[in-house]
Amino acid sequence: MLLLTESAQSTPFPLMPQQATLGILGGGQLGRFFLMAAKDLGYRTVVWAPDFESPAFGLADEVIQAPFDNAKAFQRFTSLADGVSYEFENLPVSTLEAMEALGKVVSPSSNILKICQHRILERQCLQGFGIPISPFKPIHTVAELQAGFEALGSQPCILKTATMGYDGKGQGKITTLADCAPVFASLGGEAHAPYLLERVVAFVREVSLIVGRSASGGMVTYPLIENRHHRHVLDLSLCPAPQLNPHTVVQSTHIAETLAEGLGLVGVLCIECFELADGSLIVNELAPRPHNSGHLTMEACITSQYEQQVRALCGFTLGCTGLRVPMVGLQNLMGQLWASSGKEPDWARVLDQFPEVKLHLYGKESAKPGRKMGHLVLTGNDYTAIEATLKAAKACIGPLKDFD
Repeated sequence: MLLLTESAQSTPFPLMPQQATLGILGGGQLGRFFLMAAKDLGYRTVVWAPDFESPAFGLADEVIQAPFDNAKAFQRFTSLADGVSYEFENLPVSTLEAMEALGKVVSPSSNILKICQHRILERQCLQGFGIPISPFKPIHTVAELQAGFEALGSQPCILKTATMGYDGKGQGKITTLADCAPVFASLGGEAHAPYLLERVVAFVREVSLIVGRSASGGMVTYPLIENRHHRHVLDLSLCPAPQLNPHTVVQSTHIAETLAEGLGLVGVLCIECFELADGSLIVNELAPRPHNSGHLTMEACITSQYEQQVRALCGFTLGCTGLRVPMVGLQNLMGQLWASSGKEPDWARVLDQFPEVKLHLYGKESAKPGRKMGHLVLTGNDYTAIEATLKAAKACIGPLKDFD
């Protein structure tokens, strides 16, 4: 528990470039790109993260390496930061609440984080706004799981931990009643309850929708992005999503505006959706921050999602989200590119052979299969050519060894 040792104080708003300091909680690649955008606009920066190897550390004016519940780190961070954002959801809500109590600008708010980091609260929120979602049941015991599976039609379901899951972690598939007990036990049993039981959706693809909302209520949305995953981890993104049904675009805008307005969002929110065969969307997950699929906005859009994060936090009008190119593709570079050879990939090959491809490396010191280490981006006017070139560029970096 963090103790406040200074009285609440208001921060002058908007937060002006070359005057204010912006803080980011979390030191991964999303925090790294936030810092880049903040520095481009003339802000001083501070990053707070617990990991010694945080790749964002090298770009900040001030670095705090400590757990997020450390009182001394909290005092240091809040003494420096005028405005605060974050790059992932697994944070103590109490830390953000304490910052808000001190009058710090926190974007998005602690209340939005509280909703988005708990799958059951998130589903209940979506349900309350009338947003289409897959049928679900909160689960506390094996008996509830068995009853819930039957109540959802005895159809294939996914049991998910309510918190701390990402990239397919913290979940198990249930296809029959016999699966209930072993899957429940594998996730930790009653000691880790509650869980979310959700019916499996027959979808044609996954898409992400990124929306920004300013302190004055202005909203912008980015073009829909098609996402393809490998073993639950994002592999390839294409924007705008190919062969979009006009109805899908209309519905996505309605979903984005409903959620941004209903949540009172100030900041950037990614809405991950399943697109069904008829073009309609079902919301799967919310991320109150920029998204890995949105890396491509740096090359493709007039205003990147990271600059948008800074503009919203600081109280300015949001930037234009229009595409500067016909289309763009993103290819993630995962840790198995390193792990398969046991050495650093041959970056000279991709830089020399694919001068049209943009390479981004995150500066992570340790590579392991399934870990996002960097990405490639290519703009163009043909999806097939973009995808083929990105795959060829990745292949020339080094041999790919799959992971379990």
